Amino acid sequence: MYTQTNSISRSTRRVLPVMAASLALISFACTPQQNSARAERMTPRLSLFLGIDVSGSFQATGQYDDALRFTAHYIYGHMNQLGGLQEPRALFVGSIGGAAPGETKSFHPIHDFKNKSVDEIDAALREWFKPDDRFTDFNAFFERVATLVKRQNLILTPLSIVVVSDGVPDVNLRADAQDSPYRTINFKPLEYLSRNVTVRLLYANPTVAVNW
Repeated sequence: MYTQTNSISRSTRRVLPVMAASLALISFACTPQQNSARAERMTPRLSLFLGIDVSGSFQATGQYDDALRFTAHYIYGHMNQLGGLQEPRALFVGSIGGAAPGETKSFHPIHDFKNKSVDEIDAALREWFKPDDRFTDFNAFFERVATLVKRQNLILTPLSIVVVSDGVPDVNLRADAQDSPYRTINFKPLEYLSRNVTVRLLYANPTVAVNW
């Protein structure tokens, strides 16, 4: 019995280094690709919301046409993962503004932009978002975003909100905010929607950007 055990022990000692070396080689050969694929699978795809200011005041800045063209490129870039941009899990594009304060507007979903070129997206945006509304109402837009995030069960995904606007609010909802309409901008509906919420404001001049 002692001799048999000793023989097994010597055999095991010979096999273990070979097994360890083989496992190390397999790990070394596969780890970079596996880690990259695993990281891609584990990274949650973002939910992207774009709001386009359709008020006449933004049109008066002379930046509206450029803003729509940029938005078309931005959407196309995300949809086709250009320059490291991530393809969104969900994409919604809606207007910021209305004929009256608090007016609810519909959003165009990701399906409206699939398999379209930059020019086709640009043409669609110009058809959908004509700058003829009276008010720029950021609060109504943020509230609508929060509703869609909850309704579409997007709470656990990174949330990116892009505001295509000069950033000047037209609606004063509080009497104590008459001296600064920026105090009326309410981000509370966006709180706790996700662990990662980003709001980006485009086409604002430095003074407006500071107020935001």
